[in-house]
Amino acid sequence: LTWRSPAGPWRRAHDEASLLVAAGGSREARGDTTGAEVLWAQALTLDQSHLEARMRRSERAMQKRDLGQAISELEAARRGKSADFALHNNLGILYVQAQRFPEAEAELETATHMNSESPGPWYWRGQVARIAGDTLSGSARQYGVAMSSLARANGLSDPYVVVIGQRLRIP
Repeated sequence: LTWRSPAGPWRRAHDEASLLVAAGGSREARGDTTGAEVLWAQALTLDQSHLEARMRRSERAMQKRDLGQAISELEAARRGKSADFALHNNLGILYVQAQRFPEAEAELETATHMNSESPGPWYWRGQVARIAGDTLSGSARQYGVAMSSLARANGLSDPYVVVIGQRLRIP
């Protein structure tokens, strides 16, 4: 799908949306957050899953302390583009903050597989609360650490009891 832009040659809707996102970024840098939001919304009328527009709107929602909207923006982006490290990493972090732990674990695991060198997903995966059926030994195996190190990092002594909802620090 292409269309003729008043600004020049034939372009795809995604390219036009990218121009609007860039213009919104310039407005945001000058302190015009309202104008930036308008441009990002216009970009999404052209390309509903435009990753950069969704990421910007998600960041803006977080600045407004609207966790639900921030998550909604990234979930919409994920429907259109699933192979982006920052998308999965950021969505996983937001899920942790919303205490949606199974979803957080899935997103952060995907991010880890996309970029195993980045410490971000590993840190946040360690913040995911334990769920029913989890054991200290299973968590140690999952994160590739010794059970004794995991126990020591979390102040646990034998018998190693991990309760549902308990957060474990992964050393």
